[in-house]
Amino acid sequence: YATWKMDISSLPLELKPYAPLWASLLGQCDAGSLSHQEVHEALETCCGGLHGNASVSISPFDGNSFSETLNISTYLLPSKCEQAFGLLNMILRETHFNAVVRTPLQQMLASSINGIAQSGHVYARAAAAAHQSPGAAASEQWSGLSYIRHLSQSAQPEGFEELLIKLSQITRCLTESSLPMRCMFVSDSDGLATADRALPLFLRELPPGGGGIFTEQS
Repeated sequence: YATWKMDISSLPLELKPYAPLWASLLGQCDAGSLSHQEVHEALETCCGGLHGNASVSISPFDGNSFSETLNISTYLLPSKCEQAFGLLNMILRETHFNAVVRTPLQQMLASSINGIAQSGHVYARAAAAAHQSPGAAASEQWSGLSYIRHLSQSAQPEGFEELLIKLSQITRCLTESSLPMRCMFVSDSDGLATADRALPLFLRELPPGGGGIFTEQS
């Protein structure tokens, strides 16, 4: 199991509402010289696809203290590490946010709207908490009704073009700035050694960050 966490607390404020969409759309778009269908097939060949999200971690002692991260995770056989890490690097650096985004965006919007009725109390609680601390407000923006409202606006023709611009700007910020990144692997000792050797394929051409590399053996 492999997880990458990027601290985006320093991401420009106008880009932060788009962070969950950026993470969710990775692996569903054209990237490099590959079409979105080829990206999907390549991911299925070497790993269990990509799972991306944006999250807010709030200090239990101070609601004003919180961190914002982009999380990318997958699972794979150790023998596929080199192939998978090289592919993930290309997707991270060279995803093309274009008209292809429209289909998964509409699917995400439909799924979110359908879930409102079943999770109404969760959204209500998040909306109320948003007035209590900056951390809760940031969390609601990424996972509450504010997120669904932003998703709906981005799916409209006038909002869609702005969405594509912001997503591309996030990619530039992540690949050209030294944002802290943590790489975490859960495997046996042989798997960890293989992942450690293959890690440079994922990190190539990315700026050095302020984070570290952490491994967990199980």
